[in-house]
Amino acid sequence: GLRGDHQVPNALVAVRLLEALGPQLVVSAGAITAGIRDVRWPGRLQMIEVPGGQRVLLDAAHNPAGAWALAAYLKREFPEPLPIVFGALRDKDVSLMLKALLPAASRMVMTEPPTPRAYAAAELAALARRLSPGAQIEEASIPTQALTRAWTHCPVVCAAGSIFLIGDLLAGVGAEARDL
Repeated sequence: GLRGDHQVPNALVAVRLLEALGPQLVVSAGAITAGIRDVRWPGRLQMIEVPGGQRVLLDAAHNPAGAWALAAYLKREFPEPLPIVFGALRDKDVSLMLKALLPAASRMVMTEPPTPRAYAAAELAALARRLSPGAQIEEASIPTQALTRAWTHCPVVCAAGSIFLIGDLLAGVGAEARDL
């Protein structure tokens, strides 16, 4: 039920844990299958569509491992790179996150998750330009405006980074959006 190859070993760990619990917790094979098939995790490789047909792939890739997993997914599923809206918190290793995501993006629109712990969009843009001179980098401090700006380049974009960013975007497009 979840997108991304990295979810396969996660599901396997869950199944093995249930098997290890054995008689202490009996879960039917059908329940396990349904759980893996029907699971939903908002903000984790969640594709939504808004009225007008624009889509956004939301992923709370809020650390380097998450950013590398997202970059691998994007490269496999979207051979033509997408614009990425990105915002992160100051306590994260943003350099490593950007090293993963910059090559997977056609351009990046830096924004600011709604928390005082967030990097300013201008700071993220400056860092991205240092890491990848020549990359197409834009700034929009308000996340929904960053999303709108990214959609001017492509009807399908990715938004990644802070969980605060993903939550803000989900709230901003919420009622009008539908899961795909």
